Amino acid sequence: MTRQREKPLALILAAVLMLGLCACSPPEAMSREEIVALVTENEELLQRAAYDIKLLMERYTVMWIEKDASGVIAVVRENGVNTDKSVSSDAVAEALSIEGVQKIENIGGDIRFTCGGGGYGRENLFTGFYYTEYEEPREEFSAQYTRSGEGWEYTRPGDRARYYIEHITGYFYYYEDTY
Repeated sequence: MTRQREKPLALILAAVLMLGLCACSPPEAMSREEIVALVTENEELLQRAAYDIKLLMERYTVMWIEKDASGVIAVVRENGVNTDKSVSSDAVAEALSIEGVQKIENIGGDIRFTCGGGGYGRENLFTGFYYTEYEEPREEFSAQYTRSGEGWEYTRPGDRARYYIEHITGYFYYYEDTY
């Protein structure tokens, strides 16, 4: 009788594990074409959002910004501690409402919009776009980047990590981050 109970219990545990893995699957990365269309269609709004985020960055060290049930929240670094701050910017809220935009991050002063991706172990791919005040890779990075197709690529020596960027329009660039 104990063996009969073990078999259904094992099946239930296996089903719960499979459902858990499916529920935790990372969102699929948007394609380059989808991201170019997203930026082109929303360029004015995205520029306003970038401007508002730059103003916020003058007051705080912004780590990332995302939308939750209570509104738009910026995670900022104050006195060595991450703290949530409410963001009152219609442009940022609208940018986070665009289908595909998941999170906005401060990456070295550039504003990066993550549009999906993920992976497990050593197979990770994230795509999105970023806003920068530079027309090409910054001078401090230019030695690391090489021209590749329509954009620039950095591959970390001795590793499979790769970062590819390509100009979309104005100060917006598409990116692929593989590691």
